[in-house]
Amino acid sequence: MSYEGADDDERECLERARNGDTRAFESLVKRHQKPVYGLAMRMLRDHDDADDIAQRTFLRAWDHLEDFEGRCAFRSWLFRICMNLCRNHHRDRARFVDTANPPELVEEAVGAGRLEREEVLDRLRDAVATLPPKQRATVEMRVYQGLPFKEIAAALDTTENSSKVSFHLAVKSLKARLGDLVRRLAGGEEALP
Repeated sequence: MSYEGADDDERECLERARNGDTRAFESLVKRHQKPVYGLAMRMLRDHDDADDIAQRTFLRAWDHLEDFEGRCAFRSWLFRICMNLCRNHHRDRARFVDTANPPELVEEAVGAGRLEREEVLDRLRDAVATLPPKQRATVEMRVYQGLPFKEIAAALDTTENSSKVSFHLAVKSLKARLGDLVRRLAGGEEALP
């Protein structure tokens, strides 16, 4: 089987894992553990929840490894599983949380030197967290994971153009909410912190 985007070592591990070799799968887990946890952390913003989702991502991947056809990168497939688990987590939590009053963004003017860099980044992270789920996921994977739009599309089970549009709309929304803050920090749409 041909695995898109996989190097020789990853191809070998995938083949061995598909044949039941748990050590080969452990090697894949070690290779992709940090990016999967990072995505979950950015989506959930809670270490324990992110750690749980990352573990569940790999458990689900192991249980469904025979379903992985290799038409997208293994990393993209893992991210798709992780994103689905994050969405389920948000949905389940929303049942117990008052969603009628979402947290408001701070609307103070940001002048040169008024806020420390961490405070500015916190505002930006908070704004990203309020984006619609597809836009948020696209920004998280593009900016924080450095994924190309093709892999984002595979992870979100959508088209590459749809991923580009989601990213564009997200950046436009962030610029509208945060004005000069985003432009000053980003130096362009592709370089959000």
